[in-house]
Formats: sequence, C-alpha cells, structure tokens
Amino acid sequence: MVIEIRKEDTPEEVKTKLRNFSLKRSKNKKKRLTQFFGVLKLKEDPVTLQRRWRGQA
Repeated sequence: MVIEIRKEDTPEEVKTKLRNFSLKRSKNKKKRLTQFFGVLKLKEDPVTLQRRWRGQA
C-alpha cells in the first residue's frame, strides 16, 4: 500500500493519512490472527510440557 504525501499537505492531513493507513493495516492483521485463537486441552502440566518442547528437561 502506498501513501501519497505532497508538499502542499498540511500537518493535519498527513496525520490523518497515516492514522487511516495504520487503522486499515491493523484491521487486516486482526482478521488474519483470528484463525489461531482457541483453547488447548492438555492432559499434562503446561510447564513440564513447555520444558519438554524446549528440550530443557
């Protein structure tokens, strides 16, 4: 995505353009992350499981 900022733009216009860009970008990111939301059902203690995954125990 490209934001066009010209010499004639006032500082308020620049801030508005940047704010709109960041809002659009964060909305898309949230949509992509929702596919990873959920709950894990574990039969084991989470700390021991994490240590095993990291190879610490």
